Amino acid sequence: MKQMKFWKIAFTMLVVTLFIASCRNEEHKPTLLTREQQETYARNISGTYPAKCYVYYTNKDSKRGFDEHGNPIVYGKDELIEDVQFHVYKYNMQHIGFGGFPVSMISRVIDGNEGLKQALEAYTTPTYAFARYYFKYSNVDGIIWYFKPNGLDLTLNYDGADHLIRIILNNNQYHTFNEEELLQPSASSVFKNESHAFDLSAIYDGDKLIQHFNRNGENEMNFIYMADTQK
Repeated sequence: MKQMKFWKIAFTMLVVTLFIASCRNEEHKPTLLTREQQETYARNISGTYPAKCYVYYTNKDSKRGFDEHGNPIVYGKDELIEDVQFHVYKYNMQHIGFGGFPVSMISRVIDGNEGLKQALEAYTTPTYAFARYYFKYSNVDGIIWYFKPNGLDLTLNYDGADHLIRIILNNNQYHTFNEEELLQPSASSVFKNESHAFDLSAIYDGDKLIQHFNRNGENEMNFIYMADTQK
């Protein structure tokens, strides 16, 4: 009996030891790519891509209704903007620029500030929305590529004064690749098959919040850049 008890204790200790070791191995699995890997991947996806921009939005004038289950829904509007582009910069900049960004369309979701609404609607300056991009490992998905949009700063004149308007953009999307795809010079062709989506999060006048927008709510605006593979 004593010998049986000893082996039970020994076996339990072995299981605990193996568990701790496996946890430590998990903790030491790399999550960040090396500088060389990042430079290689960035070089392989860099370039200018002719694109189209799909804009979806809802506002206070959107039609309300119910789905087949009786849940309330909002019917949004959409618009496709032709002949824009996005540019993926090399590693030394590590940014992606979304060209032809439709600033004027933001006027369609502005509530309660007529001066700002009109100033945005009249905005015609060609604009890039920039985002910083990143690579990291995922134990499940291989390599993840994702980006975080920068704020977009505009100086707009309305109500008799200049206003420093900051447009906050948000992104919850990421793309996954395996090492073989990203190591190939043709990685850019893989990149062409992806869409890049982000949404309008908030608008500030200086440090004053003007309006907050709800993702998948009753007041939202989403931007989806899709590479135009026909060009």
